[in-house]
Amino acid sequence: MSSSFNRVGAVAGFVFIACVIGSMIAVGAMPTAGDEASLVDYFTTSTGGHSLGLLVISVAIVPAVLFLAGLVGLLRSSDRGHGENWSTAAAAFWITALALLGVGVMIDGGLFLSREVGGTDVVLVSLWNISMASTGLMTLAFAGAAASVSIPVLKHGLRPAWYGWLGLLVGLSGVLGLGGVVSSSDLALGLGFAVFPLFAIWVVASSVFMYRDA
Repeated sequence: MSSSFNRVGAVAGFVFIACVIGSMIAVGAMPTAGDEASLVDYFTTSTGGHSLGLLVISVAIVPAVLFLAGLVGLLRSSDRGHGENWSTAAAAFWITALALLGVGVMIDGGLFLSREVGGTDVVLVSLWNISMASTGLMTLAFAGAAASVSIPVLKHGLRPAWYGWLGLLVGLSGVLGLGGVVSSSDLALGLGFAVFPLFAIWVVASSVFMYRDA
């Protein structure tokens, strides 16, 4: 991979995390799904902040793809030399995560549309629960990507060992995302916030290494 594209991938990683944080700030504190009245009121009255958050997280998909290209570039030469295919595994997990992110964005957008066309409160809460289930699966897929990068890093010394162990920790913590699929939407949201700091540190570290390689 060219040094100039390494810089593009590195900057894209920083922008991706900045967009995710910006989206969280725009959306603000969410009511719990158990408090259906507050949740319905939120999606009826807080449309501005949530819509802005959806816009920002949608834009984040672009730098996320460029960052992925940088990760694949790191692994490709190692894969060729060792007869492995971790770059494909990482890409598959990452693209799956972005697809699930897109599903969540579309469902959240549907929440607002459902109010405009007279959708019932039951429909709104159901859509929210589906959105949070996709968030749980997205958490698992992003974690799988981190783990897929970290295994060859540790096996072949592509990066410092602490970076590989950090990625494996992200991978293990991402399994918590399954809790949001089989349990409540509140759990999915809470687990997503719990895993995000580790994931953000891993992306930033990846970007720093990528930039240094440029």
